[in-house]
Amino acid sequence: MAKLFLDANCLIDLIENRDETLAQQLTGHQLVISALSIHILCYVGKHTMPSNLLDQALSYFTTVSMNQEIATKSLQGPTPDFEDNVQLHSALFSQCEYFVSRDTKLLQNSACHLAPVIDPAQLQNL
Repeated sequence: MAKLFLDANCLIDLIENRDETLAQQLTGHQLVISALSIHILCYVGKHTMPSNLLDQALSYFTTVSMNQEIATKSLQGPTPDFEDNVQLHSALFSQCEYFVSRDTKLLQNSACHLAPVIDPAQLQNL
């Protein structure tokens, strides 16, 4: 069992049922997301509150709060994209072993890795 941080794109794929195998691949792992990812999920999925679906689904995750430390570090990098930086620093803050993302920029740019970035397909190797 690994402690995994899910990037917003993977959380959206999971909750919106865009990837039928992702839930199975995540089973048995400790799952962490950022509070920012919940905002992105609600915006993209046009979810309204209250939402029993989201209450139930999000109960499987530990949520990292957006705080001043994460915001300040995210303004400094390691990428030019603030949202990516919030996600990366949230993974580091929560001491995750892996950062799971479909973002090709993050997957290809090892210089920005604060934790090993893996594609969901690589979960089967953990």
